[in-house]
Amino acid sequence: MSYRVTWQWVPEERELPWVMYHAAWLEYPELRHTPLADFFERACISVMGMRRLSVDIYHGRDLVGHLIAAVDDDLHIGPCLTVVWAYVLPQHRGKVPNLHRQLRSLSKAMRLSMSWSHRRGPNKYELRYWRNHGQEDQQGSQERYQGCNQHH
Repeated sequence: MSYRVTWQWVPEERELPWVMYHAAWLEYPELRHTPLADFFERACISVMGMRRLSVDIYHGRDLVGHLIAAVDDDLHIGPCLTVVWAYVLPQHRGKVPNLHRQLRSLSKAMRLSMSWSHRRGPNKYELRYWRNHGQEDQQGSQERYQGCNQHH
């Protein structure tokens, strides 16, 4: 049986797939610092008001993976396509289609950098940034800038 991936820009008020968040909460100890209901509420609040790309991965009729990406104004790099949430059921990892390349292509088409956090173990995450071809380093833009509290 093959995998089917659906991509859809969804409105701010669309609900999240409870089954994926419940499975992640059961698997990852760092998500269980608070009760399941509190975790799910935080997950919902974190994407409220965000027009987002919802990516669902199906194996037959079963939802086996879910990803949310959105345009975010990242503190470090400014506007970028960021992966807000990604989870695939353990038994399907390594088998589902590679979404990273497809998201990179989308970020390039949108002329945005991309960020994605990756779980490295219990309580350990790595955040990666990708600059798209043609984006230049802006180090020269620091001239004359004195900071946010500059007095005139």
